[in-house]
Amino acid sequence: MQYEILYTDLDGTLLNSNKEISEDTMKAIHEMLTRGKKLVLASGRPLHSILERKNTLGIPNHNVYITAFNGSQLYDCEQDKIIEEYRVPIDTAQQIFDLAHERNIHIHTFQDKSVISCADDKELAYYTTYVPSDVIINQKLSAVMKEEPFKLLAIDLEEPETKRLAAFKEDVLSSPLGEKISSVFSHATYLEFFRKDAGKGNGLIHLCNYLQIPVEASISVGDEENDISMILAAGLGVAMKNAVPALKEKASYITENDNDHNAIAEIITKFIF
Repeated sequence: MQYEILYTDLDGTLLNSNKEISEDTMKAIHEMLTRGKKLVLASGRPLHSILERKNTLGIPNHNVYITAFNGSQLYDCEQDKIIEEYRVPIDTAQQIFDLAHERNIHIHTFQDKSVISCADDKELAYYTTYVPSDVIINQKLSAVMKEEPFKLLAIDLEEPETKRLAAFKEDVLSSPLGEKISSVFSHATYLEFFRKDAGKGNGLIHLCNYLQIPVEASISVGDEENDISMILAAGLGVAMKNAVPALKEKASYITENDNDHNAIAEIITKFIF
């Protein structure tokens, strides 16, 4: 198979522990793009955060795309345009907000470059340290949101990968909300909620269809649970050496190197070149 497009997660995958891209990996990316192959930055982050990181790293616009908010927003960097969007109805988001608030679980959602949270707590401070954002504190979403959100994020810093977040996920998905919403862990402390027809796997399929590239000609690589759908959707699903066990179990290939030792360059050289 001649692979034409590479979907990569950011944190723990394309980015090393210092949130940078090594010289060898950047060289491989530039060569891949020069040969006409396409690169997709596939992240749970908001679009503005991915664009800021992309520009800081020096990744070009040509042949580069983004699937933001776990596949809920597709973006063409060269054309500077939104391709597709998959938003959560505000009343659905409000129900999830209320359930989290009842359980004293931090939750927030996103609007433009702002996060909207029920409370100004340590989880919000933790998140905005890593993803700088304006903050709006309001429990009633319809009072502050101009548009429907792309996703919601629950955070529990006290009990990572715990029964509390797992039980919250189960309660939401087993309710009527589960007919509209998907939920995955993107980190030990992060639980994401988004529309059922979004997700990184659907984002891969939607973008391949838009670009008229066979899904079989795609490679995807990640390290966390929210990358599983993308790994399963791609023609070749790759897990990082440093990936969580659940992702490695689903992958067709596991890198020999981790995110601190040029794993993305390894994939480009082995499968695209």
